[in-house]
Amino acid sequence: MKVALVGGGNLGEQAAQSLRRIRGVEVTGVYDIRAEAAERLAELCRTEAFTCYEDLVAKTEADVVCVYLPTYIQKQYIMMAIEQGKHVICEAPLAATAAEAEHIMAAAAAKGVRLFAGHTGKFAPYLNNIKDKLTKGSIGQPGVVHIQHSGPSPVGYEDWYNDSAKSGGVIWQQLIHDIFLMRWMLGDVKTIYAMNRVVHGTEYASVTLRFRTGAIANITGHWGDPDAYRCRMELAGNNGVIRYDSRNTGSFELKKKRGPGHAVTVDSPMVHSPYYDQLEHFIGCLKFGTPSEITLEDAHQSLQLAEAALHSAETGMPAAWEGYSWKN
Repeated sequence: MKVALVGGGNLGEQAAQSLRRIRGVEVTGVYDIRAEAAERLAELCRTEAFTCYEDLVAKTEADVVCVYLPTYIQKQYIMMAIEQGKHVICEAPLAATAAEAEHIMAAAAAKGVRLFAGHTGKFAPYLNNIKDKLTKGSIGQPGVVHIQHSGPSPVGYEDWYNDSAKSGGVIWQQLIHDIFLMRWMLGDVKTIYAMNRVVHGTEYASVTLRFRTGAIANITGHWGDPDAYRCRMELAGNNGVIRYDSRNTGSFELKKKRGPGHAVTVDSPMVHSPYYDQLEHFIGCLKFGTPSEITLEDAHQSLQLAEAALHSAETGMPAAWEGYSWKN
C-alpha cells in the first residue's frame, strides 16, 4: 500500500518511524512546509521530500494520506486529500470544532473513502489491561476514576499549543483522549463539568464526567509543570482499586534459552509502540476492508463532549449530555 505522510512535527516523526516498519507499506512521499523538516522525514522513510502539498498528492500516487498537522490547519489538508480520492489517517482531535469534523466526515462518505482519527491510548497495553479488568469485574462496579496528567508545555510549530484560539488548550489537545477512553471503559456520559485556568504561561484544566451508570471520572491536565511528564490513574469500585503511575511502571523481560549452549536472549513484550500498533491497525483495515476499533462516531462524540467541556469552563455551569447527535 502506498502512503504519503504530511507533517514533520513529533507525531509526523512517530508515524515515519512506524510506517517504514509496517510490512507491505511504501512511503511514496513526505510533506512539510519547512524544507528541513520535510528532508528529515524523507531520510527516515527513504523517500522524496515535498514542500508543496499539491505536488505531494498529485505526484506520489498514494492510496492513503497520513496527516499530522496542527489542529487549526489540519482540515484543509484532509479535505484536499479526500477530494483527490485518498483515504486519510490522522490523530484526534480530527478538527478544531465538532462542526468542522462533521464536514470532513460527510465529505469522506460522499467520496467513498475511509477516514481514521486516532486515539493511541486504545492500543496502549496498560489501558487494555485496565479495560480487561473492568470487563471481568475485578474491582466490582466502578464508582470513581481519577486521572492526572502533568508535565511541561508541549512544543509545536510557532508555539501553537499555547495559543488557545488555535489549539483549544489542555482540554482539546490532551483531555479529549481521556474522554474517549472513559467512554470506552465506563459507557455513556450523563453530565459534564469543567474548569480551565491559564496563568503566567501555565495551563490547568479539570473535567468531571458523570456516567449513566452512576460512575464519576475526574480528569485533570497541567501544562507548565517543570518536572517530566507524568500520568496517574486510580479506578475504584465496590470490590477493589486499580492504580497506575507512569513513573512507577517498569518494563519486564521474557528470557528464553535459544541455540547451542542454551544462550539466553531477551524479548521485550513491547515490540512496538501504541503509535505503531494503531497505524498498523488502520492500514490493515484498508487492506482487508475491516472495521476500525476506533469508529468515527466514537471519535466525533469525544469531540462533542470536549466542546461541551470547553463551554462548561466558560460558563461555570455543568452541561447535560443528551447523547450522540450526528448522523450521516
